[in-house]
Amino acid sequence: MLGVRNGIGVGASLLPTPTVPRVHGQEVHAAGGWIVPQLWHAGLERKGEDVPDPAVAAVGPADLTKPQIAEIVDAFARSAADARRLGFDGLAPHGGHGYLIDQFLRAATNPRTDAYGGDPARRTRFAAEVVAACRAAVGPGFPIFLRISHSTVTDFDARLAPPPPRNCSSFWSRWYTPASTSWTAPPGGSGCPASPTPVQA
Repeated sequence: MLGVRNGIGVGASLLPTPTVPRVHGQEVHAAGGWIVPQLWHAGLERKGEDVPDPAVAAVGPADLTKPQIAEIVDAFARSAADARRLGFDGLAPHGGHGYLIDQFLRAATNPRTDAYGGDPARRTRFAAEVVAACRAAVGPGFPIFLRISHSTVTDFDARLAPPPPRNCSSFWSRWYTPASTSWTAPPGGSGCPASPTPVQA
């Protein structure tokens, strides 16, 4: 049994509501299960007065300086280390539903033109840095799941990327293996998306 616990914030002022839980899990282990927290930064989804520290403004990709991005990446890493220290069995940075990692991934919410915005590869840099920092904080062998989603909290029809052409069944069967750091390529001339450059975490 694996329980993914929703909503463990990476900083008290960054949570979307004060009702987000901190840590639970002894009962899961006592029942023989595993538990994995989702670590999230709400970004621009942090709205209204019903939030911790209401004076702290919501921020998105366009609002952040590179030092601020580095601080947030470090906050994810500290939370990852805390998750391992507290006895969790893995961790899941929340990169879906329109929260901050997701905001960096989407062209509609990431107007940056530097190393963190523009083409899809650069828009994934923030997510890759979060995962790499978490890996460095917890060491090898500790499961890390990056949660992503096509839809957002407010747009269930949103898509991170267009679907590949119909003849790309091999595209969907590509697998990345950390041991080989390689992808199996789609057939030449198929019109399928090019293989992404893997990021070692």
